[in-house]
Amino acid sequence: YLFARGRLGGPAALAGALLLLSSAALADSRTSLLYAACFALLGSLLLRRTREAPMRRLGSAAIVLAIGSVVLQWVVPAGLTTLGLQHAGALDPGATSQLRILAWELAWRLFAADPWLGVGPGEFAGAAFAHGLPPEMAAEGIWTSPHNLILQLLSEAGLIGAALVAAGLLAWLRRTGSEFWRTPSLALWWVAACTGVEFTHALL
Repeated sequence: YLFARGRLGGPAALAGALLLLSSAALADSRTSLLYAACFALLGSLLLRRTREAPMRRLGSAAIVLAIGSVVLQWVVPAGLTTLGLQHAGALDPGATSQLRILAWELAWRLFAADPWLGVGPGEFAGAAFAHGLPPEMAAEGIWTSPHNLILQLLSEAGLIGAALVAAGLLAWLRRTGSEFWRTPSLALWWVAACTGVEFTHALL
């Protein structure tokens, strides 16, 4: 965004991007690939919707950023392995994903037990214990959420609470999306990109 507005030069933007993308690769979070896909999609949309130089610069930079993210997801861990070092994902592959699936199944059971009002805001941990916390999850400490926004809303607030939140989100998305489609702007693009990253993170 700062690069597109001319507030940040190309070398500084490239250095910042490499630092951030390398950090994401070190964390070995597959979710960052979804962030990259979100950036690439929004960048492509910007290139199709406008001929203005700053916005085309932003669209191109977003696509390059996405490609760089995908490449560094393999380059950085491979480089560490070559140096005889381990990255985060090499310590216990697949363990986190399995725990998340167990948490999602548990959240669905809590929702099924009280589908209209849920177990109550902030009550996921206690309700999870009362309904039979899987031993694999218990070994990791206290789980205060299932690490999925939709399942957390359904399990804690039920259909009524989840519907109220969904209505607000959909109204905001409709208004912001239509405004961006009519008159694309750098600021609206940045808001959409940040929202995409936050929503993806909230789901995973």
